[in-house]
Amino acid sequence: MGKGLGREFLDFINRGNVVDLAVAVIIGAAFTKVVQAVVELFTTAALNPTMAELDIDSIESWPAGNLLVALLNFVVVAAVVFVVVKSVERLRHRTAKADPASDSQKQLAQAVERLSAALEERRL
Repeated sequence: MGKGLGREFLDFINRGNVVDLAVAVIIGAAFTKVVQAVVELFTTAALNPTMAELDIDSIESWPAGNLLVALLNFVVVAAVVFVVVKSVERLRHRTAKADPASDSQKQLAQAVERLSAALEERRL
């Protein structure tokens, strides 16, 4: 029973969806600070003059300020995800043309190794 369950677990982990999900979570966590910084930059640069005119200290003091910040976060995250997905699709399309017999699981494993090495190098 132990070997069967262990083998099933390994099969589950080796599925492409689990690896894709793990990569997505790692990348999402890495982008969190970047997205927060971009939203903060946008809100301070674009909205500070208006907020100063209206004598408002922070955007959160608006009746719907927290909602506005959440919407800005969503838009920035969606834009980043869109750019990343388009880039990956373009890269896959180019790679598929160059080597039609390439193994997608092998490419994914190589990408995970490169990501792991980069994260290790940056000590994340």
